[in-house]
Amino acid sequence: MDASGNPSRIQLKGSGNHLGEADAAGVIRPGQLLRINVDGDVIPHNIVLGQAERCFALEDALQGRAITTDYASGERVSTVFSAPGDEIYAWLAVGESVVPGDFLGSDGFGHLQVADESGLTQAVDSVAVALETLDNSESGDVNARLRVRVL
Repeated sequence: MDASGNPSRIQLKGSGNHLGEADAAGVIRPGQLLRINVDGDVIPHNIVLGQAERCFALEDALQGRAITTDYASGERVSTVFSAPGDEIYAWLAVGESVVPGDFLGSDGFGHLQVADESGLTQAVDSVAVALETLDNSESGDVNARLRVRVL
């Protein structure tokens, strides 16, 4: 935890049994949902409520960086392919408001949004479930961090 009581790591609970690394094809923020592109690099997951591997960018702890330090394009990104039940400190998209138990999917920019907006089945478009209440509906253009449990 940091001085304000917020987590200082992205993976909060879980085995983290599949850690990885890949080059960033653009700026990557720790906590973003990622997708591997055709070159094998990682990008923020870019399909709104699309299927995802549950791959999240971790903080660059090996370089002594905090979760507030973004990866630049071309840098090696530490990743975790989360298992069901793992808890992640992810990003909630601007304009979203969630309560514990809300199903979440990709907003197309590496952040999470409420998944039932699409009309798709939750099995296809859900990545995680909210573990806390967060109202980010009037935050302007600032995404907010949210504790989630991976499905």
